[in-house]
Amino acid sequence: MFVIFVKLLQYTTIASILMLLFADVSATVKDIPVTGNVRKASIKQIVIHATGGPDCNPAQRFQSGDLDSIVAHFLRNKKHISIHYIIDRNGDLVRMVPESQVAYHVRSHNMNSIGIELINHGDGQDPFPEPQIVTLITLLRDMLMRYRLTVSDLKSHSELDNSYLTCRKIKIKRKSDPGAAFPWQRLMRELTQNTVDSTVAQYNAKIDALQKLLRQWTQQEHRVRTHLSAVLNDQRDAEIALNWNKQTSYNTQTIALENEQRDLRMASIQETIDQLKQRETELSLEIQGFIQVKMNAKTVLRQLRIQVHDALTKNKKQFGF
Repeated sequence: MFVIFVKLLQYTTIASILMLLFADVSATVKDIPVTGNVRKASIKQIVIHATGGPDCNPAQRFQSGDLDSIVAHFLRNKKHISIHYIIDRNGDLVRMVPESQVAYHVRSHNMNSIGIELINHGDGQDPFPEPQIVTLITLLRDMLMRYRLTVSDLKSHSELDNSYLTCRKIKIKRKSDPGAAFPWQRLMRELTQNTVDSTVAQYNAKIDALQKLLRQWTQQEHRVRTHLSAVLNDQRDAEIALNWNKQTSYNTQTIALENEQRDLRMASIQETIDQLKQRETELSLEIQGFIQVKMNAKTVLRQLRIQVHDALTKNKKQFGF
């Protein structure tokens, strides 16, 4: 019962996330559940498909179909082919196989991937409408963050499937989607910018936290140094008192009693001096600890600032921002 509850919670959570993601996008989100096998490998890549493609029958070649016909096709053939998401030309999103389960959408790469179908001929001539790309970018941005993936983990169906069709003794590459019309450059630019912004924000958050710690450590070090100064003053006063007692002389009538009292005072003063010296050592070590940890923090700060600079510079060189 608990396992069923967890699976339901996972399904509901992802669905809720999708609803929130697309709240500001003019697209609807619809669930048409299809059960896949349990995923045993972690998600390492996201594969982008187009519903059209090569076919030996010229009448069927590069025909994308519409959303309803594609959904019906997947439902009829769910024992053999399946998909996680389908995005219509108008940006509407259909969710079929849950991300936590395996969908059969690309040869030899199903176990560690998520598949997204775009309603498109995939022939390099059919443009991908703006609402469709907006929905795709919104979905990908969320998945890249959740699975800690980068744009290099986005794959086209064609690069993962190198099989061929033989049509009248002529070999034709079986998969060419999403096709030459797909706006890869825009996708990379928008998703990379988001990743860079997120990375820089994380670095800056660490920098702020370290700077706050540095201020706290500096204040604590100042308090310790003030305490050490007081200890050294007390130690100096005690040593003066000890030396004074050593130099004090008494007459013969009272010498025995006075010497006894002096010895007690000197022993007490010496004990105080020993305690102050011990405290001096402890405080000095504490100050050295603050100095070392501050040096380490400043080194990390320099490294973080370099990483921020490198991330921004790399992004600027790559996309001309």
